[in-house]
Amino acid sequence: MERGRPVSVVARRSNQSKKRQKLDLERGKITKTDPKSNQPSVRRNLETTQSQNIPTFCTAPDAQVLTSLFWTIACRDVFIFLQEASVTIRKSTSYRPKTLATSISETFRTLESLDRCATLDSIHRRFYLSRLVEHQGDLVKQYKQKYTYTLRQQPNTQRAMSFALLSLVQEAYPDIPNSEQEAKRDLMRKRVDRGVIWKLLMDRFSIGILVLLPKSVVRTQIERVPRAQIEQFLNLLEKHRGPFLRKVGKSLTQYVQDVVLRSLEDCQRYVFEEMDIEAIRKLQDDSENLVQLTQLA
Repeated sequence: MERGRPVSVVARRSNQSKKRQKLDLERGKITKTDPKSNQPSVRRNLETTQSQNIPTFCTAPDAQVLTSLFWTIACRDVFIFLQEASVTIRKSTSYRPKTLATSISETFRTLESLDRCATLDSIHRRFYLSRLVEHQGDLVKQYKQKYTYTLRQQPNTQRAMSFALLSLVQEAYPDIPNSEQEAKRDLMRKRVDRGVIWKLLMDRFSIGILVLLPKSVVRTQIERVPRAQIEQFLNLLEKHRGPFLRKVGKSLTQYVQDVVLRSLEDCQRYVFEEMDIEAIRKLQDDSENLVQLTQLA
């Protein structure tokens, strides 16, 4: 026997069993159970997807961001946070404290209110960035049609994109002096680039997907992922979670259009706004029960 405290046979067998389960999980042989609900999670047979597929077309930082988004988009925690944020969204008022928070409870409540307002601002920002990408796409089509009709040949795509970008700047800043055009063009290009992922997400999973993104996603990171990698990521996301994401995205389209973007009063409430938070935590990820949360109450 080795010196020191002896290791029990039971503990040693337990450790060996855990190692075997970990290896089997990595190979996709067993399912992973969600400790919160004691039900198989959506992540159960997809652990190899996380560890193998995404890094094959991404650099390490981008792979980490996209992997996080892969698991957290439209998960249970997102529905819980959306329920809390929906209170502020329906009021459509930005919270600004009138007095300085001094106590711990006041400070915490202020931060929570600001988080909910930040969620509303983020949804609006994603939507209008995607609209900017849509406007650019329309201008590119117009340019290509006019170019083809006039010269009887297909225009260079890069030239069409440059023309569309210049048109966006001229329409957004009609009175801008020539000395500032270059700076405004760079700003417009950055905003269009940052709207690409939101436009592609909406195209695949409807506008409702914009309210089902986790607050943990850092926009400056996700928006800088190259378009080619985003498209590959979305192909993977649609392959493994597509049916569920399309259902919830489509179901919440009216919620985004009426409640979030237009702030219409007296809109009917949704199930996720009425359901007990603990009951939501017990639901299985990517299940029909989660889909039911997106229905009218």
